[in-house]
Amino acid sequence: MIVRLLCCLLLTALVLPALAFEKTITLKDYTGRGFAPDLVQYDVRLSRAEIQKLRLYREDGAPLPVQLMPGEKNGASTLSFVAELPPNGTMTYILRDDGQGKPPVPQVVVAKDGKTQILSNGLLAVRVPAETKQTFKQHIPAKSLPAPILGFRIGTGAWLGGGAMLGDRPVSMCRVTLVAQGSVYVEMRYELDFANGGYYRASIRVVDRVPVALIREEFDVKEQNAPDAWELNVTRGWAPDMMEIAS
Repeated sequence: MIVRLLCCLLLTALVLPALAFEKTITLKDYTGRGFAPDLVQYDVRLSRAEIQKLRLYREDGAPLPVQLMPGEKNGASTLSFVAELPPNGTMTYILRDDGQGKPPVPQVVVAKDGKTQILSNGLLAVRVPAETKQTFKQHIPAKSLPAPILGFRIGTGAWLGGGAMLGDRPVSMCRVTLVAQGSVYVEMRYELDFANGGYYRASIRVVDRVPVALIREEFDVKEQNAPDAWELNVTRGWAPDMMEIAS
């Protein structure tokens, strides 16, 4: 009798599926204006097995892209996805490790193009320098280097604009690094060290379903009356057939 009971318990343990990890994330709008699609990030602690099978769903069951990046905190990862909110409404997102079905095809891509790379999400694209790390024993003027942004385009239209570094300030190091690449967002970091002290840093981020590129800059000029680091000519490539003047 005891042997039969043990066999039944063992069979039950083999047949019953393990309970899947599941978390519900509910966002609510209190502004009355709602929010367009934008990046949302949370710190999470997940095992390697959970990460490999992680899926994100809307409350109606539609799968969404999700991205995990190692976090700065011990054992934590940064969970990223794109959320939106209707005015005075709520949206619920469900995170599971069920691994069911294929995740959505990423719209965010990085494409190499000669000495440049293109960050795109289907709505817009930004051309930036290719990854590099250069140290200059013989310091070179800033204006001889490529700018953080070399051009942009809307959808699959023509390339517009043009970036250029400014000034003769000597540079001792230039580094361009792709710091994030996933199905939710891609991010490039551009760094300069000036030979006479100071630095310039910029990050360019392109996010799924978000129709703008996010640019963050920081710098320490270390001197008074330092020249601007670079410029982006946003008028290049346009062929307008109408002009409006505000009065």
